[in-house]
Amino acid sequence: MLMDDCSGILLATPILLPIIKAIGVDPVQFAAILCVNLGMGNITPPTAPMLYLSGRICGAQVREMLPYAMICIFCAWIPTLILTMYVPQISLFLPSLL
Repeated sequence: MLMDDCSGILLATPILLPIIKAIGVDPVQFAAILCVNLGMGNITPPTAPMLYLSGRICGAQVREMLPYAMICIFCAWIPTLILTMYVPQISLFLPSLL
């Protein structure tokens, strides 16, 4: 993505929320899915601002860090996204306690 998480939330929510409500998805679950997707967009190529920032901080090239980032994406982010999308109890557990 070419924007950070806050900008993505401010742009995507008003556009997608009526559609999400129309198909019957809980808005809190939609927010969790949106946050996981935007977070994953910050570390995946081609733009990957967090990957470039961490490379600059630690003095490594992005091509050196990319295999480790891909392992992180495939082992952590994608299963988290799938669980967030298809098991609504995970993203709705804490709000249901309120």
